[in-house]
Amino acid sequence: SIVADTAGSCAATLQPAGGAATTAAAAPRAAPGTEPPANAQATTSSAASSAGCKLSLQHASDAADVMASAARNAVPAADKQKVTTLPGNSSGRKAKAAANSRTSKAGTSSTTASKPTGLSAVAAAAASALAAAKLGLQDQLAAALAVAPAAACLRDVDGRCCLHYAAGCGHEECVDVLLDKAGTEAAKVRDANGDLPLHLAAQQGHPMCAYNIAKACPASCLVHNKRSQSPIDVAAAGAHGEVLNALLLACAGQGSSAVAVAAMRALLAAGAVPDTWAPNGSSALMLAAAADGVAALEVLLEGGATIELQDALGRSALMFAAGNGATAACQVLLDSAASLSARDRRGRAALSYAPAGSAAAKLLQQRLAELETVASQLQQQLLQEGQQQQNGSAAGGAATA
Repeated sequence: SIVADTAGSCAATLQPAGGAATTAAAAPRAAPGTEPPANAQATTSSAASSAGCKLSLQHASDAADVMASAARNAVPAADKQKVTTLPGNSSGRKAKAAANSRTSKAGTSSTTASKPTGLSAVAAAAASALAAAKLGLQDQLAAALAVAPAAACLRDVDGRCCLHYAAGCGHEECVDVLLDKAGTEAAKVRDANGDLPLHLAAQQGHPMCAYNIAKACPASCLVHNKRSQSPIDVAAAGAHGEVLNALLLACAGQGSSAVAVAAMRALLAAGAVPDTWAPNGSSALMLAAAADGVAALEVLLEGGATIELQDALGRSALMFAAGNGATAACQVLLDSAASLSARDRRGRAALSYAPAGSAAAKLLQQRLAELETVASQLQQQLLQEGQQQQNGSAAGGAATA
């Protein structure tokens, strides 16, 4: 079967079949964080995100330091009262024993208080996770989340979680760690402006971060912030066509999910290129075919996707569908005139990809038989017409003679 997931090979710039990087608008693109985007609202909505990638979480770190310091300094002072005892004085012996007991308890309390409490450890881990997400420190982030897994979804004073900062700053590895630890919950966290992490990735122009988030949570593509902007709107306003293309690839691989299909329609309307492909050549149409996404295929074909586009190995969308046993996708592609005779670089046709005895293989064999029947009928018709022409020419020559 064919592995259609392109998450590992999808580069930071996703290109159309023509090979050139595309943007959603013809206007010159501003580098993320340097020039304001065309949409003034998008600029206002992302001011906090741009600044956030350059500043440390001082307030969170300070809070953790204060809590840890308070815990360390909470050691009760040992009782320093001196007790004078005299030989044979029972009261003096009792006083000395009491003093030793107090000293022992003080030592135990000191040892206990010198260790960070559970609350301070969690606070320190949360501050460390936020700082690591902003700086792109993957190992430190993973270590902090191991101590406090809930830190992945904790918010700072701006309402932002670790994924907001990792996505906005373009730290792909940190995004992967957070999605692995927190799943879609982190992708659904809104900040004070109503922005999701995907909003910040779209505003700053980070296609791989946007791809990974949208793949984990396709619904986030359509969520609007307090300015009624979806991540698609933000990417289009900032002329980040590569982000639009990355989102299209992420949604195309979701099959016929209603939310993903709706997002694909919005992306194509915003300027995403239907023949978007990753460096390995897998196009959005191929991903939809492999996922047996009938609705996704129809949206892409209506949008102008090239049905015979081939990847780096010469494989077409029909080969992807056949190799994954996607019978419904095969039917849609065949009805759209996909070629059964096209071959990859090793000379294999779509039927060679279908598992033996599968429904997809039977469908392709049936279609081949139908085509052979039609071809045979056309051949017979042509032969008859040729014979009639010859007979007519011979009759005309005899009449002339």
